[in-house]
Amino acid sequence: EAWERYDYTYTEDELQEWVPKIEMLQEKAQATLVFFNNHYKAQAIDAARKLRRLLNPAQVAPTPAPVQPSLPLEESGTAP
Repeated sequence: EAWERYDYTYTEDELQEWVPKIEMLQEKAQATLVFFNNHYKAQAIDAARKLRRLLNPAQVAPTPAPVQPSLPLEESGTAP
């Protein structure tokens, strides 16, 4: 199914490989934007938090618990 393509969580080692490349771009550009396209269970948010911590370890608070993967269902069986 289509959602399975996005059901992936990056490891810190995988993200660490991008740090030197991003830092090089930051030196040459006014703004550097990075985005993740793996959002099935909010993995993109967690990956962005991990990467931000790797790029700025002294400036970032510890990574919070992973985002909840789904909304609670109402009695009708649909999301609010």
